[in-house]
Amino acid sequence: MKHAEVTITRVKKYNAGWNRVICFNGVPVAIAKSNNRAATIAGYLMGDKAADVGDGSLRRDLDKNILGGKQ
Repeated sequence: MKHAEVTITRVKKYNAGWNRVICFNGVPVAIAKSNNRAATIAGYLMGDKAADVGDGSLRRDLDKNILGGKQ
């Protein structure tokens, strides 16, 4: 099984601060304002189910659409 590639890219919003875009196998899946939040989401995508994503709808979408169902 091929390992998933998770990347975090810092992007500038128009006339505002910076955001982090979390990509899973080259596809953007989430946006976070802080490095800590981005690292937590990336950890969850890499299989750390104990990661405190803290948002039920985000966790549900990641499980369903990105990770292919309940893990």
